[in-house]
Amino acid sequence: MRDSIRTIVVAISVAVVIFTMQKTYAQSAADFAKQGIAAAKSGDYSAAIEAFGKAVEANPQDAANHKNLAIAFGKKGDQPQAAEAFGKAIALSPETPALFIGRAGAYIALNQNKEARADLDRALELKADDPKALALRTHVLGQLGDYEASIADATDVLTSSPNDTGILSQRAFAYLKLGKTTEAITDLSSMLATTPDDTDILRRRASAYLIVKDLDKAISDYTTLLTKTPADIEALNQRGYALLTKGNAPGALADFQAVLSKDANNGDALKGQSTALSSSGNSEAAIASFTELIGQTPNNPENYQRRASAYIAANKPDEAIADASKAIELQPEAPDAYKIRGYAYSTKRDWARAVMDYDKALKLAPDRADLYLSRGFAQSSQANKDAAIADLTKARDLSKDPALTKQATEKLTTLQP
Repeated sequence: MRDSIRTIVVAISVAVVIFTMQKTYAQSAADFAKQGIAAAKSGDYSAAIEAFGKAVEANPQDAANHKNLAIAFGKKGDQPQAAEAFGKAIALSPETPALFIGRAGAYIALNQNKEARADLDRALELKADDPKALALRTHVLGQLGDYEASIADATDVLTSSPNDTGILSQRAFAYLKLGKTTEAITDLSSMLATTPDDTDILRRRASAYLIVKDLDKAISDYTTLLTKTPADIEALNQRGYALLTKGNAPGALADFQAVLSKDANNGDALKGQSTALSSSGNSEAAIASFTELIGQTPNNPENYQRRASAYIAANKPDEAIADASKAIELQPEAPDAYKIRGYAYSTKRDWARAVMDYDKALKLAPDRADLYLSRGFAQSSQANKDAAIADLTKARDLSKDPALTKQATEKLTTLQP
């Protein structure tokens, strides 16, 4: 009887001790957690990590302690440790979507997008339409190349938050990747309505306008951008090429020379300057500029072709023939190099060689109306009337350029009875 009573007393004592210890551990874990929260609020994440680590040691079965530790690791930039701590929290509380979202954030920072997607998928299984999970998955899907799904997630988020610039940015990115430039422009315009001074968005929209060949709007955006960042070399170059395409060679030249005043070896600006000078009729300056460009890129056939054209404009056909021949050597399958050389031979009245070069160009590009026109004129100059009529008729029938069609028709009128 006494032994039984002694056993009961011992058991009660042990239970009291265990209860007391558990209560003490819980109290110490809570105290450490409070210290960690205070440290995190002050921005001392090293101290927060230390305090939350002690909270985990004191009560390793509390998912909140692991979560707090994970957040502190993330704030300090230690994403591998953050992901690991979130994993321990998930093991203790596998039905909590916020933990999967937290670990996904760490995975995104580590560029582990497949793992992040799996966590976000799970979070959305647990809590459908969670805006934070959808927003993060929008980004992840875009990084993984699943652009349609990224757009779908972004659209879901924007239903309730239509002015969320981060989500609009992600959707615009996905639209551009899918070639849906008009839709991307709409999203970028919505962003600019909210943040009109955002130079990155202005740049992106200007670039999108270039893709759809809306040069006036592209130039307008680049001009606005340059009022905010006047030394922006990329914007100056892009606006320069847009102006050049519109036929505003002086305006383009000003932009390219502004770049070259800051970066004398900028290849894009030097190429643009050379082309603008050539388009302005300043052939000698264009030749000098192309010569400098060729010095930078001696194996670029396009630069030899362009200098050849400048030589033709300067009435230097032999130099043009040498440059076109070099371009052909570097790129034998380029029809334009044969066309330029053929034209240079024509200026020397060497019609036979001109026709031979046009023949070679047409073998490479048999549907080019301009090549038939050039060969037709050369054939006409050789008194090859039938061949000339055949080429000019072909040029007229293939042409989608009114000016070229007019040239072919007028020449045919002089050859046909």
